[in-house]
Amino acid sequence: MMSRNSRTYRTCTLLFASTFCVVVAGRDRSKSALQMAGVFGDGMVLNADSPKIHGFARPGSKLEARVTRTTLVVPGKARERDVEVIAEESITVSNQGTFIIKFQPQPQSRATTAMTPTSALQITVEIPTEGLVAVAHDVLFGTVFLCSGQSNMVHPLSYDYNATEQIEAVKLLPNLRLFQVGRQWGNTAIPTLGCHDNGTTPSLTPGCSERNTWHVATNVTAAYFSAVCYLTAQEIMRTELGSDASVGLIESDWGGSAQEPWVDRLFAKKRGCNMTHFTPTACPTDQLMSPIRGNYWGCLYNGMIAPLLASVSPHAVLWYQGEANSNPPGYPKTEYECALTGMVQSWRIAFGAPTLPFFLVQLAPYWQSPLGRGFPGVRIEQEMAVRTGVADGYCVTHDIGDHAGGVHPHNKTEVGKRLSYAVRNVLYNTSTAVAPGDPSSATKATVTSTGAVDIAFNNVPTFLTWGPTHNCTQCCTPATMVVEMGPMSETNNESAWTACPASPGKDAMGAVVLKVQKAPQSATGARYAWSNYPECVLFDQHHLPVGPFALSLQG
Repeated sequence: MMSRNSRTYRTCTLLFASTFCVVVAGRDRSKSALQMAGVFGDGMVLNADSPKIHGFARPGSKLEARVTRTTLVVPGKARERDVEVIAEESITVSNQGTFIIKFQPQPQSRATTAMTPTSALQITVEIPTEGLVAVAHDVLFGTVFLCSGQSNMVHPLSYDYNATEQIEAVKLLPNLRLFQVGRQWGNTAIPTLGCHDNGTTPSLTPGCSERNTWHVATNVTAAYFSAVCYLTAQEIMRTELGSDASVGLIESDWGGSAQEPWVDRLFAKKRGCNMTHFTPTACPTDQLMSPIRGNYWGCLYNGMIAPLLASVSPHAVLWYQGEANSNPPGYPKTEYECALTGMVQSWRIAFGAPTLPFFLVQLAPYWQSPLGRGFPGVRIEQEMAVRTGVADGYCVTHDIGDHAGGVHPHNKTEVGKRLSYAVRNVLYNTSTAVAPGDPSSATKATVTSTGAVDIAFNNVPTFLTWGPTHNCTQCCTPATMVVEMGPMSETNNESAWTACPASPGKDAMGAVVLKVQKAPQSATGARYAWSNYPECVLFDQHHLPVGPFALSLQG
C-alpha cells in the first residue's frame, strides 16, 4: 500500500448524491468489478484512530482511494470548488478478490457549532484502468461503538420512560450517526451485510428498508434506535467527548437470542465449550424462520458480526443479553460461562483488536418470570466475567425493574448512565464520585470468632446501606434485608438456604462490611440478591447497587 501527502486541486465536477455509487465508463454497471462492503456509505463514521474500508474487485486490480474535503471557491457557483486531498492510498486487490484499505489516523471531525453538523468529507475508491468508481459522501472520523445482544438492547429510545425529553435532546448532538445491521444468519461467515427480517419487529424497530444504512440522528431516527446504545453514547458525549464530537453507533442485535448464536462456532469448539444444549451444527435453511428458535451456535455471529469485521474498528462493544440463558431446562451453568467468554475472545481476535473493550449490562429484573430463579446465576457469571478480566466493565441493574415493562424495564436512561460510568472508567480513565467506575461487589465472607459472618466488598470505602428497588412490594423489611446462608454445593436448592438478617457495619480493622449475626452452623456459603426481582438491595456511597454474590465461607 502506498500513501501520499495532502494536496489541493480545483475541479468543476458535480457532487454525487447516492448512498455510494459505482460509475462504470462505457459498460453495464451490473457487470462492474468493484463492490464496497460493510458499513461503507453516505454519512458513515470511521474510527479516527484506525479508519478502514472494505470491498471486492477483480483480483490483481490496481486500486486507488482518497479522502477529500471540498470547499466552494466562489459563493453561488456550485460547480467551482477546491478539493483538498486529506489522505490517499494505493493497493493491489488480493488473489481472492478482496481488499481492505487502511488510512492513516485522522483528526476527530467536529461540528462547527453546538447544533450544526461539521463540513464532512468524501471518500472515493476507484480502479482507473477499468473506469470503476465508488463514492461515499458526508463521511466523519470519530468514535465508534458496537452495540449487541437481545431484546433489552433492541428496545428503542421511544420505549424509555423519559422518551419525550430524550428524543427532544437528540438535536444537541449534530454529528451523531446511527447504523442498524440487517438481520440475517448463516452456517458460515457471510462477507456482506444482508437483511431477511421476518416481519415480526417493524412495529418496534425498522425493517429491512431502513437497515444497513447510515442515518443522521434526529428525533425520528433515534426514536427507533437502541435506547441503551444511544443513551450510553449520549452520556459519554456529554461528559467526555463533547456534544460536537463525531460518534457512530452500530446496532447489531436480535430479540430473544441466547448467547450461543453470537459466538464463533469454530472458536467455541476449539475452546471446548459444552455444546450439547443448543444446536452446534446447521442453522435454519429458511431465512424467514427465526434463528433464535433452538439458538443455533454461531448463526448470528456469521450473519451479523462477520460482515462488519473488515470495515469496522469499534472503540468498544456494549453487550446487553441474558434472559434467553436464564434457566432453560437442563441448561448447564458452564455452557453460559464458556459462551460469554468465547464470544468476547473470538470477537477480539476477529476484529484484530486483542484488547477491544467489552462492557456488559447485568440481566434485568423480572417480577413475573416463568423461568424459575435462574436470573441470579446468569448475573453472577456476568460479574465474574469482569472480575476475571474477560470483560472490562459492567453495570448493575437489579434495582430498576418495573412491573409494566416485565423483562424489559422502561428506565433505559439510568442503564445508559450506569453503563457510561464503566466505559468512562476504562476508555477515558474517569473514576470519580460522578463516574465511579466498576460497581461494588462482595469479595469475601469470613466467619468471625463470635460465629458471625463478615462480608467484605471492593469499591465500598465509606458507606453501605439497604434500599428498596423500583416497584418493590415488600421493599425493605426485616424479611428482605437478608443474606441467605446454606450449602454452596446446592446453590439452586431453595429449601437448603436460610434467610438471615444482615446489617452494614465495620470489621475489626474498620473496613465497611455486611454483618450476618446469626448464621446456621452447617452453612458453607452466603448468597445475596438471589432472586429474579430483588425487593431490597444494598447501595454504596454513590447510591449505586451492589451486585449479587454467592461466596464460600472462610475462617
